[in-house]
Amino acid sequence: MALSKKIRFEVFKRDDFTCMYCGRKTPDVVLEIDHIIPRAEGGDDDIQNLVTSCFECNRGKGATPLDKVKTRDDLEEDLYLLAERELQIREYRKILQSKRNREDSDISKLSQYWSERSEGKYSLTEQGQQSLKSFLKDFMPEQIKEAIDIAYSKITIPEQRFKYMCGILHNWRRDKIERGSSSDILFYWRKKRPQNWKQADEGTVEYLLQTYDPVRIKFYIDRTVAELRGWASFDDVVKSLKENKYD
Repeated sequence: MALSKKIRFEVFKRDDFTCMYCGRKTPDVVLEIDHIIPRAEGGDDDIQNLVTSCFECNRGKGATPLDKVKTRDDLEEDLYLLAERELQIREYRKILQSKRNREDSDISKLSQYWSERSEGKYSLTEQGQQSLKSFLKDFMPEQIKEAIDIAYSKITIPEQRFKYMCGILHNWRRDKIERGSSSDILFYWRKKRPQNWKQADEGTVEYLLQTYDPVRIKFYIDRTVAELRGWASFDDVVKSLKENKYD
């Protein structure tokens, strides 16, 4: 049974409209849904068993010679790809517009919060709003409000508060990069693991990042994938790390 449009696009949005095997994304490629554990081997349609794949990776197709004579099936496939590409581009644009609308709303609320903290005496310049927009890529609005509160509590000179707040957020961003993120590790696992291996659990990855360096985790992923054969899961990586297997 074919997957519903709703489920397909939930997976596409989760994977940022990006093929988990080759890294290409909409609108450069047409995307499909791949089962991590195939249906024929007992895999179900649960969203955790689904992953975004481009048409070429999912069908095992390479470049088609230009002189290849197209059959009726080829033409039907071309029509399918054209319709599917147009649909995915429309949905992708909707998501981008939704992100922009949410971003504009967040900037407006943060600007209002800044003004309220100064009791209406100061407002953010357009340049200041652009700075906040760059921070929204890494932080939730509540976290930025926390940085604003710290700046207002520690700095008495109004003209220096915004610069101090930016310094706080820059430090937080640097610490975040140094620690690594679960989404980065999850994406790395999806790219490296064979298709029939189970996806990594975000909670497990967060737990590992409290103890191990991201570079170390990726090294163990590489070694685990290289040595194990057949079905496996991220638990093998966790076990290897705890046992210091590759040290």
